Amino acid sequence: MSLWYTANDQTGDIMRILKSVSAVGIMAVLLFGARPATAQVSLGLIGGINFASLGDVTTNSVSETFDNRSGFHLGAFLELGGTGFVVRPGVVYLNAGSLFEGASFLNQDNFNVSFVSFPVDFRARFGIIDLFAGPEFQTVLSTSAEPDLENNLKSWVVNGGVGVGLRLGPLMPEIRYLFGLSGLTEDDFTVGGINVSTDNGQRQQTVRASVGFAF
Repeated sequence: MSLWYTANDQTGDIMRILKSVSAVGIMAVLLFGARPATAQVSLGLIGGINFASLGDVTTNSVSETFDNRSGFHLGAFLELGGTGFVVRPGVVYLNAGSLFEGASFLNQDNFNVSFVSFPVDFRARFGIIDLFAGPEFQTVLSTSAEPDLENNLKSWVVNGGVGVGLRLGPLMPEIRYLFGLSGLTEDDFTVGGINVSTDNGQRQQTVRASVGFAF
């Protein structure tokens, strides 16, 4: 098979971006409308690198494993709260890299998968240290995958995240571990006539190292 990326894909990507922007706008309206008059509000930007891997799969009784793949992320966040506790919703563009590289069921060496992610952190602050946890919702933005596989990628993925960060003036370095609460793919699907079986969908495990800047 050849790489499959047509005008229909471009239209689909545009629609995903519009949905993502709309979701961010709705989130911002709800947050600003609901916050107490005394709440502290700040905005920030964040970026860094990420390392992701997928769970094993079975193809026609042969087990496949996937190594860590590197990528990058860029985003923005809104912080609401006081000195001891903060809620931080955000939006992040995430390039996850070649997640399926080396898969024998693909007739292509690799392809990148990118997402728009919506993390919601609940942060407890102890001096300059932040401890945080919360859900993250991802929607597939684009991929150059073969159509058989692309059609079996779920539109939305839910991850859980935990992490630790520092507040060094306006700079906020942090490290975050994400684990899949729902699968990236359907549980069972067929690519090029090869049956692929997963354990509740292929779940991602991701480590993200980031540096934020607060305004």
